[in-house]
Amino acid sequence: MKKRDKVNEDYNLSVEEIKQQEMQQFLNQTMLERYRKIAAAAAYSERAGNYHIGAKLWMDAMQVATGINRDWCESRMARCQLNSYRIKMNEEAASGEDTMVYDTKFT
Repeated sequence: MKKRDKVNEDYNLSVEEIKQQEMQQFLNQTMLERYRKIAAAAAYSERAGNYHIGAKLWMDAMQVATGINRDWCESRMARCQLNSYRIKMNEEAASGEDTMVYDTKFT
């Protein structure tokens, strides 16, 4: 007896239901792999100081993330947006448009 037949017998699932479950597991695995690749690129951009690109990548990662990973993406995206804004303000201050200087480092 095949393992699939045993599962079908134990849980009274149709073959179609089992195929749907297997397809969902495949899609979830693919989404996790996609999340990991995008998140790695976002983290690299963030470390390199490319906060604007990092924020966009974190937003893309958030679209495929689930659970706590979605929360992590949201917080990293917000941090990148904040640092991008601070850099913009520093550039304006350096050009004489603004008198305030904002720190881009955080604790």
